[in-house]
Amino acid sequence: MWLKVIHVLTHGICMSTDDGEKLRNLIILELMRGLGVTVDFKGCDQAMLGCFFNVAFGSLLNFFPRKMIDKELTVTGLSPLNQDMVKRALDTTEEWLSLSTEEKAFRSNAWKVAVE
Repeated sequence: MWLKVIHVLTHGICMSTDDGEKLRNLIILELMRGLGVTVDFKGCDQAMLGCFFNVAFGSLLNFFPRKMIDKELTVTGLSPLNQDMVKRALDTTEEWLSLSTEEKAFRSNAWKVAVE
């Protein structure tokens, strides 16, 4: 299946978590059908934010194993920087999901203290 982001997100701006969720849900539907998915960003020339990539791609790990995502999902039409953001979203989420409950609680509390 070929998903053209410019048609999925009619404004072609990949900045919000809502946009990431919309794209992610379409990817999930295709992967659940057992189909490989190519996500094409051609024509999306606007700035892209990490939060978009975290939701669109990183959160796929809540539904599918990383090996399946790496095998069945292809992303095209991105700059090298944005391609790296997709990889980082997957890597960071994978690391977070591998942590124990205690480690997650510690990191969350450490983040709260650092922000305050």
